[in-house]
Amino acid sequence: MLLLAVQAPLSLGQETAEAKPVPPLYLAAKSGDLRAVRALIAEGHDVNASNAAGRSALMSAVYFRNRGVVRELLTEGANVDDADRQGRTALMIAVVNMDMSTVELLLEAGASVAVEDKAKNTPITLAEKTKNKKLIKLLEKSKG
Repeated sequence: MLLLAVQAPLSLGQETAEAKPVPPLYLAAKSGDLRAVRALIAEGHDVNASNAAGRSALMSAVYFRNRGVVRELLTEGANVDDADRQGRTALMIAVVNMDMSTVELLLEAGASVAVEDKAKNTPITLAEKTKNKKLIKLLEKSKG
């Protein structure tokens, strides 16, 4: 325990939470404040900016089921297949949440069902873990 207390954190070229502030657009997306999201985009905030964990405003909106914000970010050019530091995408988050409406929205925007996270999960394998047959069928149909 003492060793951990005095050992300096490793620097692998990755930003830490202290080194990278949370983007305002991420926070607005998290809260579901569509008016703030629109205002921040109008001010020129990057729709693909991410927090220290690599999560974008789109991922935040998906996680908190803020579909209006998800639609707005996609309309404004958010990258539907951006991945966080673990390789998870917005589609993977929606799948794990079993949020069919958002899964459909992301698929319509061109989200990939083939992308793998660092644990080798795809949206389809994550859906299989939920045992939600409608979700699995929807993703398999999109595999095309």
